[in-house]
Amino acid sequence: MNPLARHIANALAAVALAAATDLTGQWSLDLKPDFGGNDDNIACSFLQKEEKLTLDCGAGPNITGEVHGRVVTFVVKAGRSNELPATFTGELDQKETTIDGMWRLTDNTGTRQGKFTSTKIPGAK
Repeated sequence: MNPLARHIANALAAVALAAATDLTGQWSLDLKPDFGGNDDNIACSFLQKEEKLTLDCGAGPNITGEVHGRVVTFVVKAGRSNELPATFTGELDQKETTIDGMWRLTDNTGTRQGKFTSTKIPGAK
């Protein structure tokens, strides 16, 4: 296959994958550690419209993000006035039920980071 044809085939495959992915539903978000240094678990609802993602994880402000193929990114506003962006970047598994990745938060004391795993809760609406 020539390079142009390969590029077109890859682009079409990526579009088909993005269209097929739908993260809408209830998810469990495990933080190892959370922003304060402790392991935590948070229940979240995900709503996906095309590539845009909105997470509702309880009392905080809605979280916005994007889905590009298997790469999921979202930004959580932290700090006393929600002034500090914590960026989460993860990869969706083939079954589309688990996202594994890293989070990163920079504030006036430096950069903190950790791992996260988000698991879709089967049958939850």
